[in-house]
Amino acid sequence: MNILVFGDDPAQVRKKTADLKARFLQVNPGGEVIILYADDLPGIGSLTDMLTTVSLTGDKKCIIFKNLLSTKLEQQEQIEELLKQSDQEMTTLVFSEENSDVLKKTFVKKMTKEGILLEKYIFSCQKARVLRLDLVLGQEEKNYLNQLYQSDPEMVEREIEKIALLQRAGKPELIPEVFSDYEFSLSVFCFTDALFAKNYSQASVYLRQLFDQDHNEHMLLSMIINHVKKILFILDAENKKHDVSKVIKEMKIHPFVAKNLLQQKQRFSLSEVKSWLARLLEIDLLSKQGKVNAKLALEQFCVSIGTRRINN
Repeated sequence: MNILVFGDDPAQVRKKTADLKARFLQVNPGGEVIILYADDLPGIGSLTDMLTTVSLTGDKKCIIFKNLLSTKLEQQEQIEELLKQSDQEMTTLVFSEENSDVLKKTFVKKMTKEGILLEKYIFSCQKARVLRLDLVLGQEEKNYLNQLYQSDPEMVEREIEKIALLQRAGKPELIPEVFSDYEFSLSVFCFTDALFAKNYSQASVYLRQLFDQDHNEHMLLSMIINHVKKILFILDAENKKHDVSKVIKEMKIHPFVAKNLLQQKQRFSLSEVKSWLARLLEIDLLSKQGKVNAKLALEQFCVSIGTRRINN
């Protein structure tokens, strides 16, 4: 199994790499781990020996390349040829890249196509995958997308499509309304946890704190709507006797998020979550039309959870 660990947060990359190393040694107690650094690679002879020979004892080995994509293209191509000769059953290769600026997408795509890369752990910089070349984004917008990707990659793509529609419609002046310099701090998740636990008083407290921190009400609204839709899909699948695990897989939900959703959906009936969604979509539409204040409407929504007015 060959793995790429890549991101613009070196700490995350190093942690994931260390986790993979520990997992390898746990599964293969007699295994060998070799770490190769881009600025101190051994000669081609030693590399050939490391990559293409099998241990006499039959133990597996894990070779970790640190920042291989920072090396010269010639070296990359030499290593690529050796990788094709490596024993896939006995050798695990980990490509640990801490600098997103040096990612050679064509190189990675080629290795993926040829079966050299089989698994990828890619952090927030991967949002660049979905950025359309015809879009013009400022640093504030890019920061928002970076943060959003860590929470909900699918939502990033929807936000980008929204921007594309505005630009094609010749309404660039509306684009700043879509974005904000938005940080997913702990309080955001405290707010959503309280909201979907139907703890209206606590949710209201967190919501006011978020507004005090200048969090954008429209981004919060989009986040809540997206979450409600996921719960709706799960409840609807249960109601129709469908396989919920397949629905979750189709939605490409992170296991941690899926676990929370399965816990949260127990507090809802199908009709109730439909009422939530209808009300939130109404707030979203009316706020965009300038007919309601989104901040005030969200605060009232939190209160309605406790009073159950939302279902009436």
